[in-house]
Amino acid sequence: MSKRKLELATLEIASTNLTGPVIMTFSGRVLELLIEQDDDGSRVKTRIAFDNVRAHSHRAEGASTADDVEGSYDIISEVVDSPWLAEVVDLARSRGFDLGELHHYMLYLDSEGTFEAIAGSWTVGPA
Repeated sequence: MSKRKLELATLEIASTNLTGPVIMTFSGRVLELLIEQDDDGSRVKTRIAFDNVRAHSHRAEGASTADDVEGSYDIISEVVDSPWLAEVVDLARSRGFDLGELHHYMLYLDSEGTFEAIAGSWTVGPA
């Protein structure tokens, strides 16, 4: 079954121009993706961050599906009616935790694969 996604933001430079691997770090409740791209001979570093992260996942390109790519290739998207989000929220509530407002975000990057986060918000900016 295909995931319905809302497009939130498109990367300014295509991930086909990545100059190296994505550097992914998770500290506290922040998942950070640092990417470096070639923009017509200039190196551009970008930071993509997801805040108030309660769960995250990365699948390499070979383990990503066509559904992962559709609507998320170089696009930060929100998965609508996400079963994964419902599972995380239900589990937390059953244990007495209030996680606040959360969303299921997804991003696919060329040759790097699918990045997903159950998080409160996201930002994109220079690194």
